[in-house]
Amino acid sequence: MIDYRSVLNCKAISGQEPNIAGDVGVDTMPTESAVPSVGREQTEARSTDFSVVKRRFFLRGSVYSRNKVAIKELFKEHGLKWKGTLDFPQWMNSEHRIRAEFIRENEVTTGAIIRYDGVATSDFCIALTRLLESFGAEYTDDEEQRPSVSDDKLEELIAEDLRIWDVCHRPNVELLRKGSIHNGYQPVPEPFINAALADWKERREVEKARLIAAKKEQLG
Repeated sequence: MIDYRSVLNCKAISGQEPNIAGDVGVDTMPTESAVPSVGREQTEARSTDFSVVKRRFFLRGSVYSRNKVAIKELFKEHGLKWKGTLDFPQWMNSEHRIRAEFIRENEVTTGAIIRYDGVATSDFCIALTRLLESFGAEYTDDEEQRPSVSDDKLEELIAEDLRIWDVCHRPNVELLRKGSIHNGYQPVPEPFINAALADWKERREVEKARLIAAKKEQLG
């Protein structure tokens, strides 16, 4: 007799295997073909205000992954060099320092925090702010505060996280009805499929509540 419970719990039920290379899932997305030009020649003239600022940017994980090449090119253009480790990403020169922090859920990058230390009116800070804002980043100049996020923005972030969660957990009904190598290509009975869907929906609500609580804690 086929143990349908083991079939329903098999990774293949989702119909696709999660990517586990690099920044999982979102990190393999193609780079934006059209990136706004914000090089030195387009920055505003530097003022006489040389006050030091600690600026904290927040980007969604998928947005950072699509545009990280452009972001790193800006670092290189302004003379910042890699001085960090995989656990502590950092780029710096004698005037500026960039630190990065990545938020991951179930091995998937869901957010990126980029911290800038330097002069607020420098060419690099102006160019960095323009570039990241063009990608939808939010920022604050008070490192102790976190970027405020509207209810619509929070809902959008949660929806993206749930979409990724569904890829790994939602039963593939079509595959179950056809059968697979895991059950000798015999269709799974409808009662088992319905039970799997009901279990997925229940666990999804629990995951949604967990994500909402986690996002509110992260974003303040």
